[in-house]
Amino acid sequence: MDNTLTQNLNVNQLDAVMHKDGPALIIAGPGSGKTRVITSRIAWLIINEKIPIQEIAALTFTNKAANEMKNRIFHMLDIPPIKFLPNIGTFHSFCAYLIRENHNILNLDKNFAIYDSYDQTAVIKRTLDELNLDNKLYKPRVVLSIISGAKSKIQNPETYQKNISTAYAKNIYEIYKIYQQKLIQSNALDFDDLLMKTFEMLNSNQEISNLYQEKYKYLLIDEFQDTNLIQYSIAKLIANKTNNIFVVGDPDQSIYSWRNADITNILNFKSDYNKSKIIYLNKNYRSSQNIIDASQAIISENATNYSRQITAINEKGNLIISIESYDENEEAEIISKEINNIISSDKIQLKDIAIMYRTNAQSRAFEHYLSSLQIPYQLVGGTRFYQRQEIKDIIAYLRLTLNLNDDTSLLRIINIPTRGIGKSTIDKIILYANKSNISILDAATILSDVDEDNEISKILSNGPKKHVRSFLNLITDINNKSQTFSVEEIITYIIDKTNYKNYLLSSLTNPEERLENIEELISSINNFESEGGENKINLFLESVSLINDVDNLNDEQDKLTLITLHQSKGLEFDSVFLTGLEDGTLPHVLSFDSENEMEEERRLMYVGITRAKRRLYLSRVFKRGGWGKSELKEPSRFLFDIPNELIVGHQVNIHKEVKNNIIKKKESKIENNLPSLTAGNKVKHPHFGKGIIIQIEDSKDDFELTIAFDENKGIKKFLYTMSGIVKL
Repeated sequence: MDNTLTQNLNVNQLDAVMHKDGPALIIAGPGSGKTRVITSRIAWLIINEKIPIQEIAALTFTNKAANEMKNRIFHMLDIPPIKFLPNIGTFHSFCAYLIRENHNILNLDKNFAIYDSYDQTAVIKRTLDELNLDNKLYKPRVVLSIISGAKSKIQNPETYQKNISTAYAKNIYEIYKIYQQKLIQSNALDFDDLLMKTFEMLNSNQEISNLYQEKYKYLLIDEFQDTNLIQYSIAKLIANKTNNIFVVGDPDQSIYSWRNADITNILNFKSDYNKSKIIYLNKNYRSSQNIIDASQAIISENATNYSRQITAINEKGNLIISIESYDENEEAEIISKEINNIISSDKIQLKDIAIMYRTNAQSRAFEHYLSSLQIPYQLVGGTRFYQRQEIKDIIAYLRLTLNLNDDTSLLRIINIPTRGIGKSTIDKIILYANKSNISILDAATILSDVDEDNEISKILSNGPKKHVRSFLNLITDINNKSQTFSVEEIITYIIDKTNYKNYLLSSLTNPEERLENIEELISSINNFESEGGENKINLFLESVSLINDVDNLNDEQDKLTLITLHQSKGLEFDSVFLTGLEDGTLPHVLSFDSENEMEEERRLMYVGITRAKRRLYLSRVFKRGGWGKSELKEPSRFLFDIPNELIVGHQVNIHKEVKNNIIKKKESKIENNLPSLTAGNKVKHPHFGKGIIIQIEDSKDDFELTIAFDENKGIKKFLYTMSGIVKL
């Protein structure tokens, strides 16, 4: 046995790594070294059990995690990176590979497109127009979420139709049906189709199923708690012959039910595989004991948990700092200044610090104050490189070199740069394509035919016909050149032939930056490593479609990270500011009426806390804005679960203890109008100490107090009923 693979592994990690045959469930707490266990196990199978790497499938959920897995494996094996290794990657990239290998069986062209959320939305909008449905009632994002939910449960349109009970659901079925027809027409799949097609192929074709059961003798799945029904079903089909299915996950970190993740997959694994081995990884190598104790206090309140005790290898560490602010602007100001203090006094880098929040909208105030203090930051989930207009435009042209039936790409650039093809002309082409059940390209070809003289030929007048014909000639020319041109040559040719550079300079803001982005696109494709040159563009476009927000996180740049809690899973930082800890923000207001959703909100808090290594800040405000108004906020109910001895700063449990008094004060305010406080009164705050009221303002159901505190603690604003202030 190669001892270098097992050095420094604890007993449970070693047990997991050396597990050879049969099903295994590894319950891995945060910071417990699960990635090391997975990669060490793969290397151990290769070196000690002589299993070829091509016979091991290892699946995870982000390209970032997949690349880290590959790099660690190659390092352990001490071999150069293998350029093409589709069996180690994300669920979606693995399924895309299986589909391309068997595209003929699935009646797909090998160069099928993978539609991202932008492309999907465009198809839904066209479908709504075709059905004459109001896009305010049938919001594209909501409709796509319903369709995605159906697909995750292995429901095609016909299966979905069986569960219809309302007029709304009936229209959703019609949208779903036509949406799928349009994808087929465009030789395109969406993300969920990658899973659906793979499942259907493995489930219905025994020969294909046997082939992959023989090919992949060992299956490993990371973040198993994030799988949905169809992903688990695919895993079962692949592992059906050997039962060598090794899954790693943590039910306490299941936070993606809104993306159709099903926590019951991990909870039911033992009953699905009654001979499975269960191994617990309970030692945390990331965080201080104080941080772990706080996280355990939070998660232990959930009814659905594994009731295991996580222990930290590190020392107790710093106390958790509680920050209390008047509103989101003061919260951002205080945290921004504290970050400046950290990097100047402790000499840690900005890339080791993260500000986390429940919703993307909360980043606005932080962006403002960080910019004003000239603190560099990266916003995870902002406009992705490949979603920028100029990049989407060039990619649309590239897609058409592979797939002329790609309606979404064609409609994107039919009048970009502007070439005299207006909305009226495009609408007529779309209408004819819908009625004739043909592609947009075929419809445009027929309607622009100048040699015909019939009713169809009269749909477009001569001017639009000329412009459409010119566009079709351009696409044909680009396609012909793409057969022999390199990637750089074909993109340069597209820019020249379409006058795209002039379009950027005359029509769009920041044209120089956009041109640099296109140069970066060329560089990215040139540097892309694929199995063969002839598939390079196709595989590159596939990889672009499967990029998610976290994949854009740059670990090399020294910038502070702004990130949502959902995006933060799998990451770690020296210092974490967990913000917006108020009832209605975290937990989110939409979770109040559901016990299951409230438990998931608690797991989300648990995930955020356990991202921190040494420093953890818990921040809340008295008043938070939203939808054009500000609302009073009470501390998050989760904060009450953290023992006071772990906290320094504003003791949240002070508010818990006086909660009834707060309610009485609110009632007293309504009955007696102003409390017996006036400007100039001396008061005492439970954290800031003594001060003098300098201003009182009436607010809805409360009073805003502006207080100047002693001992250089500054001027602060509070809501009276939630401040714990007493008159001296």
